[in-house]
Amino acid sequence: MFEGPIIEWDENKNNLMYWLMFYNKYIFSIDEEERPSDYIIKYNVLMDDWVERKLYREKQKNKENTSVRTGKQIETYHLG
Repeated sequence: MFEGPIIEWDENKNNLMYWLMFYNKYIFSIDEEERPSDYIIKYNVLMDDWVERKLYREKQKNKENTSVRTGKQIETYHLG
């Protein structure tokens, strides 16, 4: 996207790439039923909360998959 090595990019280029990757991961590449609503996307606090919950669910899913593969019991916690 930008010329030159990443190490030479200024703060604006780095910030732009961060947000492009963020939106690509959480908004554009997710199935529509998993995607947050436009209302959530519009408000930063709600979007932050949505991302944290999604990351937590992904982490729990990875723990469960590891448990199945290794046969080891892993403690899981569920948020109410």
